[in-house]
Amino acid sequence: MSLCDIKILLIEDNEMNRQLCCDILEIYQAQVHEVESAEEGLEYLESEIPDLILMDVQLPGMDGMQATRIIKQRPGWSQIPVVAVTAHAMTGEMEKIRQAGFDGQISKPFTITNFVAEIFRLLGIESE
Repeated sequence: MSLCDIKILLIEDNEMNRQLCCDILEIYQAQVHEVESAEEGLEYLESEIPDLILMDVQLPGMDGMQATRIIKQRPGWSQIPVVAVTAHAMTGEMEKIRQAGFDGQISKPFTITNFVAEIFRLLGIESE
């Protein structure tokens, strides 16, 4: 299964988490643009529209929830699926994630299978 025509914006401040996500996505041949902050992610969206955004919820400065609200309110961006990547998977937190407009959620720590399955689900790709 390949994601070779898929552009993914990865917004993650932790270098190890960023590298892990990129390594997994590289296996599936996805085109990944990585940034360390929500502000950098929003700036990137001014010039490129990815097929999917992987957004860490806990970011320095503007958090992932605030950034997702901005994305979902903006014409031209609102259709982009945004996946929350979070270590905070408690029931109350999940409701906040849904209310912020995230289309899906991947809990840290994650397995490669769960990570890829959520991406495929949101992109409408049948996994093997």
